[in-house]
Amino acid sequence: MNTTALRQKILDLAIHGKLVKQDPTDENAAVLLEKIRAEKEKKIASGELKRDKNDSYIFIGDDNRHYEKFADGRVKDIEDELPFAVPEGWAWCRLGDVCSIIMGQSPESSFISNNSDGMEFHQGKIHFTEKYIQKANNYTFSITKIAPKNAILLCVRAPVGVVNITEREICIGRGLCSIYPKYQIQSEFWFYWLQWQKDTFEQKATGTTFQAISIELIKNILIPLPPLSEQHRIVIAIEAMFTQIALLETNKADLQTAVKQAKSKILDLAIHGKLVPQDPADEPASVMLERLRAEKEA
Repeated sequence: MNTTALRQKILDLAIHGKLVKQDPTDENAAVLLEKIRAEKEKKIASGELKRDKNDSYIFIGDDNRHYEKFADGRVKDIEDELPFAVPEGWAWCRLGDVCSIIMGQSPESSFISNNSDGMEFHQGKIHFTEKYIQKANNYTFSITKIAPKNAILLCVRAPVGVVNITEREICIGRGLCSIYPKYQIQSEFWFYWLQWQKDTFEQKATGTTFQAISIELIKNILIPLPPLSEQHRIVIAIEAMFTQIALLETNKADLQTAVKQAKSKILDLAIHGKLVPQDPADEPASVMLERLRAEKEA
């Protein structure tokens, strides 16, 4: 069984809204996007945030087509850019609309050491696991860019598209990007969504010496967004299925080890004459060897 392909199929079903049932009583994802935009406008009004000249949002027109409205007033029909249809209650958005994105920046190498009094520093995926990043032995006092607790870490340099979650604040170098969900969207949801996007990141990466992806590419990835309640149901379903797959993999590995050990034991018994009982009526092997020597001499 190809468990890697099975995991990808589960993510594919989730992204297309086919992993869990939709609940018509769930609040529409478009309402969630409005709340996120309203929160952003408050921060802009208070001076906490600056308006990006490239800001935009996606909406459905009276003709039931998807449009994108930009900060300068332009409106663009993007219906043909959408890769597939989504269920009722879902909404399309750009990743930058729903997540804060911070590209890493490396401090000077002389400011990186194993002195744990500084902030933990990560440059790439060397300490990545299946889901949560392990602790590094590198620290820095020259703190450049910080990935907050529960941020998704995305590899932006080869190999691009690999993701993990950090359970603590860390300083990140230019091999990583921090993606932190806005509003009440849980990190696990974006973790699985971004896992599914890995092929897209790989296909759109550029560079001759090494492949890399830019912040503009990351911000502008189109995301099909489910209602908040459905997001939680999707994460629960994915994790339950992935747990079962992990058990299958463990059992398969245990079985392979047992088979290998059994083969080794059988050969060992055979070599030591303990695999089958001896028959005293059998011609001794010394007689066979004598006959072979005689044939050779002849």
